[in-house]
Amino acid sequence: MVVSVGPELQWADEVVCEKVDGKVVPKAQDLAGEAEVICLLNESRVRNAKYDVPHYVVEGYYHDDGPPALDQIVEACRLIHEKLQAKKKVLVIAPAGTEYKSHRHFSGLCTAAYPLLMKKVTVDQAYAPWEGQNLKFRPHSWASVRKPAPEGGMLLKTCLEALEVATRLKWLDVEAFDSKAYTELCAKWDATWVIPGEILLMADPMTTVMDPDPATCSHLVGPETPNFAAWFEVLNVAGLVRLNKDRESGLEKSYDAKKFKDAGLLHVQAAYDDTGGGVPDKAIAKKVLDGCSEVAEGKAIAFHCKAGFGRSGVCAALLAIHRYDLSGQHLLAWLRFCRPGTITTLSQARFLASLQGRQKLEEWMSESEGCCTMC
Repeated sequence: MVVSVGPELQWADEVVCEKVDGKVVPKAQDLAGEAEVICLLNESRVRNAKYDVPHYVVEGYYHDDGPPALDQIVEACRLIHEKLQAKKKVLVIAPAGTEYKSHRHFSGLCTAAYPLLMKKVTVDQAYAPWEGQNLKFRPHSWASVRKPAPEGGMLLKTCLEALEVATRLKWLDVEAFDSKAYTELCAKWDATWVIPGEILLMADPMTTVMDPDPATCSHLVGPETPNFAAWFEVLNVAGLVRLNKDRESGLEKSYDAKKFKDAGLLHVQAAYDDTGGGVPDKAIAKKVLDGCSEVAEGKAIAFHCKAGFGRSGVCAALLAIHRYDLSGQHLLAWLRFCRPGTITTLSQARFLASLQGRQKLEEWMSESEGCCTMC
């Protein structure tokens, strides 16, 4: 199947390939004609199209070939753009074979995003060539390989819409995006921006401090450096929302909130059990939104649970939905791009997808606890 994305750009899947000197190349030498062939599996700038959750081992343990990370999407689009600017036609390929099954979706999204992000076409224009291709991703992570793989339910068009929302609201500026800073933020602090300068998503600082990896930060507060308190100040973070409990499986003891309060941060303790799907109840949602409203305008808020994927991801999305009146489906996709591994259960994914804007969120919070939840 060949998709014509534009007069100079095509995408082909089920291409019969072989490995030559460690690279995946098509067996048919005349496949592309005058076009330059790109297989993203060969490109180090997109981290060889590998789905990766930094600080955690996924491969072999979990069914999670989630969507590309934000830096991978941006770098793939930049690569395609550079080739086209060199007056070349480009053919992006997805190899045939079961071992490359998930790469079809990865490669398709990165190619479909090119005209949207680099040419500024509409979502409908970007998606039109891809109708009928059935490209989609799993909406949640951490599904054990001991059970059948869950179906992907996050559609290509939804992913493109999420990217359009992010560029329109200036959460993503492709020209200015710093891929190195993006990866280093996660490597050192186990954190990522959901909304740059506004909403930060991260693991419990104590899990990072206790991580034996020498690349991670080892101190909560000063005088030793680097430390989280000083880092928060640099990032203009004025509020910290904790969704995990003081002690949980895999976390012997969380930090003492007083350390950050003494450093001038507002601390919102909104912990709840990561059980039954990990969806917050109405009281927790209200506590989070009320607490965040106390943070001064122009200041950022950091959300964390134990690992920074489930509870904190959902609650960070609630704040973004409430502030910007956005669809939870788009926040779901955006979270999955920003921080691979985010949204850990089908219940969390369904809950976010059910929130079609601020009004729907407020209606849910105003219901009595006896009403059915949307998860």
